[in-house]
Amino acid sequence: MNYEEKQRQRWATTSIVQDQKVNFKGLKNNGATCYLNALLQSIFHTEVGYNFILNIQNDIKSLEEINHCEYISSDNNSVIQSLQLLFLRMKFSTQSELLTVKFCRSMNINTGIQEDANELMKTLQDKLEQVCKQQNMLGIYNQTFTGQSSIKYTCKHCGSESPIHTPFTDVMLPVAPNFFTCFAQMVSQYQISGYKCTQCNQLTYADQELSIQSVPDLLCFTLERFKNSMSKDCSQVHFPMCLDLEFINICNCDDLNNTDKDYIQRMIRVALMPWRHFRFEGQKIYANNAEAKQFEESPQFMQHLKQYYLCVNISNDELKTPIFSQNQTPPNFFTLKSIVRHSGSLTGGHYQSLIVQQALVCNDSWVYEHKISTEDLSASENYMYFYERAKSYESADLKFQRIKELIKEEDDREAELTRGRRLNDDNNVKQENLQENQLKDQNWNKQLMPENNQPAAKQHYSPQIQQSPGLIKQTDSQSEQFTKLKLENEKLKKENEKLKQSSIQIVSHSEGSTNQQQYIQDLFTTNEQLKNELNQFKKNQGPHAVDPFNTIQLNLIIEQKTKEILENAKNNLFDFKIQLQKEHETQIQELNAQILKQKWQIETMQKELENRNRKDEEMRSEQNKLKQQNIQFENSSPSIEIEPSD
Repeated sequence: MNYEEKQRQRWATTSIVQDQKVNFKGLKNNGATCYLNALLQSIFHTEVGYNFILNIQNDIKSLEEINHCEYISSDNNSVIQSLQLLFLRMKFSTQSELLTVKFCRSMNINTGIQEDANELMKTLQDKLEQVCKQQNMLGIYNQTFTGQSSIKYTCKHCGSESPIHTPFTDVMLPVAPNFFTCFAQMVSQYQISGYKCTQCNQLTYADQELSIQSVPDLLCFTLERFKNSMSKDCSQVHFPMCLDLEFINICNCDDLNNTDKDYIQRMIRVALMPWRHFRFEGQKIYANNAEAKQFEESPQFMQHLKQYYLCVNISNDELKTPIFSQNQTPPNFFTLKSIVRHSGSLTGGHYQSLIVQQALVCNDSWVYEHKISTEDLSASENYMYFYERAKSYESADLKFQRIKELIKEEDDREAELTRGRRLNDDNNVKQENLQENQLKDQNWNKQLMPENNQPAAKQHYSPQIQQSPGLIKQTDSQSEQFTKLKLENEKLKKENEKLKQSSIQIVSHSEGSTNQQQYIQDLFTTNEQLKNELNQFKKNQGPHAVDPFNTIQLNLIIEQKTKEILENAKNNLFDFKIQLQKEHETQIQELNAQILKQKWQIETMQKELENRNRKDEEMRSEQNKLKQQNIQFENSSPSIEIEPSD
């Protein structure tokens, strides 16, 4: 058992119990794809990520074709379509575990090798960007995933400043005790060497300073736990539940330049979580500390507080976000939605995702309830934090009603197959119980029929019958007849057992055979004749007839056995029909895959044929040119006479 399997087993045996009531799906691990499962779960459980993926324009008909086909190409459109289908299944399917095989094939992912979740996110974002360029959705893509940063270089020789603006899809943070210290270390000014100034053309020293200009709707912070070494930094880093990033570029102020990092992180803490450092009483705002006091000199900052925080409901619980009045949420207010976790080392480990708002842990196929605590926000396994801008997003579910219906139909078929398998298991249990009852019947028959074939129940006769020799003689005659009937009953039981085997064979090979059906009918006829003989015998003997073998009970047992055999035959027939239906669907899927593959091969051959024809045409054209040149050369060359030698 490798490390990843041990981690899954450890998390599966924790005290957290899976919630069967919530409609959340697990993703099956295809070998070493836990990093993919954790990333997809984290994006899926963000409202902006889910709706953006589904709002990418794709033909519904092509989605239906991919849904029924195992063969899928690896172009960017196929990647998006397979991801859309997976997200729709995660939203609407009733199954508790879903497969990611199609998405892995479209991404050309080697399911036996574990990759880095952050690198996978960048690869997926590149494909999303390419598709959005084709569909004129690049603006929506940038708003969702892309932010803008600025790196300013100040030359030590001439003092000139050279800003460089670069986009980013996630913010890489150094590892520090808390988020604000991490951010302060990232934006703090530091000196670099070997800088080639564009103004004075000198190779000199320069001050480098990073600032964040704008952030996307889905903001990802990634900790640099694997930076510049083969080891992993497992230090705990505490992240807040929510942030107000309206003044995230506060470090660009001249007051913060050339100051210590501890002071910068205190100022950043006030700027990004002002509700913790100011007191709101009516229409007045009071600073709680010296750092907050400095922000009172900023008109923009104070106006921001007056506009959004005067009527806010603030809890002392660190896990509770401020409750703003309707339509009064700050435009750059972000809440923590999900966390990608990694346990283990760089060479071997396991990924899972923590869904903060729904209080869930997604560990491959298992989805568990989990009460979020402050320790969860600072756990040493935390690797990627996904924050979402607090605003309403347009739902994309309505345009996928047809896909939703197809998913429901597939789930119903799968549920029917599952019920068939359960019925088969129940039938096996019934068969075992039947065999056990048959053994009990055999033991009971041995008690009724001793070795000398004489009835063993004479001690149950009434004293009046035993005292009369005539009645004893009559009873002996009745016993012989009952013995004969008993033997016939034994024979009938064997025939019924044959009937059961014959019924199973009928279900296994075909839905009905004329000879076998006639054989079953004969057995039932024999059974009816025997019952009639028993009833006639009882009627002839009168109310004082002795039944030493309890023939009536035997007859009831036989009837019960016959009903069980018929029920088993019906269940087996039902299982056979389900199996045929499943095989038929599998064959259809294989044929569709072959048709698509052949279609692709035909298109490839047509392209090759067109290329070959084009090359042949070019060769013929070149040959004609050479012929024309030869003719011109022959016409233009002077004739040379060769004199015969003496």
